[in-house]
Amino acid sequence: LASASSHETSLGAAVLLEQSSAHYYKAGMYRKYAFHMLMSGHMFRSARQEHHAFRCFTSALYIYQDGQWNELHNHLRSALAAQLYSLGRMAISIELYAKLVGTTGGGRVSVKSQQKFVNHLLEICQDHTKKALV
Repeated sequence: LASASSHETSLGAAVLLEQSSAHYYKAGMYRKYAFHMLMSGHMFRSARQEHHAFRCFTSALYIYQDGQWNELHNHLRSALAAQLYSLGRMAISIELYAKLVGTTGGGRVSVKSQQKFVNHLLEICQDHTKKALV
């Protein structure tokens, strides 16, 4: 299913990747499940299926929350923060962006990415103050 997704539209690929991730989960291959859910989320986002992308990112984040694979965890936080921003969920988005700024250790975030996160934080605070304070 996963390899067949490369021949599909964004929406078709997202569905196939999500289905393949379910099989990985049932087989006890949790990191593969999470990776395919992450890819599915990106494909759903490119197909403008925001709620499905949110669901996929959240599912993948659950697997990577144990402290291992910090870089993937940070990548998922970033993707989820951007997804929540596009859904108008500013309070949670600002919380995720704030957690990414100043990240150190095994899952370091590049200076360029941190600058992007700070810019998003400032934009949310300036342009969406009421939604951010909910």
